[in-house]
Amino acid sequence: TKLNEARYVTTDSIYKDAFGHSEDNASELVASVVDVAISYPDQFADTIKDMDDDEKAAAIEALGLSIDILVKRHPQLLGPMSKLEARILTRIHKS
Repeated sequence: TKLNEARYVTTDSIYKDAFGHSEDNASELVASVVDVAISYPDQFADTIKDMDDDEKAAAIEALGLSIDILVKRHPQLLGPMSKLEARILTRIHKS
């Protein structure tokens, strides 16, 4: 899917398609979204920007919820994660 690490990782590994499995369950979705957002914020934003409206809304919601879960468990990450979310959303909504 578009929210898996496999879409963003550059490797010749024959197992690349197995990197990330966000479709397995909610925990894997959160892990994949947070990993991709932190590691590949601009590419992630561009991927979301190119989605149809329903997919885009779902991806933006998944991003927000994933960040909320991470910050709830690690409150010290509020500042950096808020900046990261703003960076991604700004890029998504640029014309």
